[in-house]
Amino acid sequence: MHKLLFLAMWVAVGAFAGEVALDKEAGWIKARAHATGHEFETVPQEYEVHVMLDDAGGLTGATFSCKVMDLTTFKKKRDKEMFHWLESDAHPTLGFTMESLENRDGAQVMVGSFHLHEMTQKIEVPITLSVNGDAVTLDGSAVLNTETFGLPIIRKMGFLTVKPEVEVTFHLVGTR
Repeated sequence: MHKLLFLAMWVAVGAFAGEVALDKEAGWIKARAHATGHEFETVPQEYEVHVMLDDAGGLTGATFSCKVMDLTTFKKKRDKEMFHWLESDAHPTLGFTMESLENRDGAQVMVGSFHLHEMTQKIEVPITLSVNGDAVTLDGSAVLNTETFGLPIIRKMGFLTVKPEVEVTFHLVGTR
C-alpha cells in the first residue's frame, strides 16, 4: 500500500517538472531601440523558446533562438537596413542560453550567454516568474550594447543616431 501511495505521489509531482508549453499568442518578445527624436521596436515573427521548471516550479533552464531575417520593425525599408547592419547573410542567427539562476536581494536573475553577430556575451536578465497551479508567466528585461557584439553605431546624415543600447523585454505565458 505504501509503495502504491509513493508511486502515485511521485507521478503527480513528476508531471509538473519539465518544459513549459508556451502560448506564443499570449506572450511576446521585443527589442526597443532609441534613435534621434524617436524610438522603435523590433520583434521576432518566428522564434524558438524553451522554458524548463523543476518539480517545485523553479526555473531550471531557458533558451531563445531565431533567425535574423525573422526580425521585423514593421517597416520594410528599416528592416532591410537592419538586416544589412546585422550582416544577416554572414550571421544568420541570434539566441540566448541560460546558464544559472541567481537570487540577489530577493530578486531572481538569469545569467547566460547571448549570441549575436557571431559573438557571445554573458548577460544578466532580472526576471519575475509566476507559477499559479499549471499557469506560468515569465517576464524579464535586459539592456544589450550592440557595440560589444562588434556592430557599429548607426548614424545617418551626420546627426541622426541609433543608440547602441537596446532594451530586450519579454512576457512569456504558458502551462506546465
